[in-house]
Amino acid sequence: MVVSDEAWAWIEPLLPVSSGRRGGRWRGHRQVNEAIAWKYRTGSRGQEEPEQFGPWQTAYERAGTCTGGSGLVLRIASVGGG
Repeated sequence: MVVSDEAWAWIEPLLPVSSGRRGGRWRGHRQVNEAIAWKYRTGSRGQEEPEQFGPWQTAYERAGTCTGGSGLVLRIASVGGG
């Protein structure tokens, strides 16, 4: 586990919900955010992430969504004191 349960408890409520969206089911936020955290902690390329995180493309796309104009990263940083 890359993200502690304690950290996840304050991150999860800040993430968008997938219900009501068109398209296929979203991969779980926890798994994708673990993949994103792993990538930044290790400095590795997305294609190198372990299979336990699912397809690397999902984490890549979700990271782009979270750092776009949504302000999600700033909201997480403000809650976490960062």
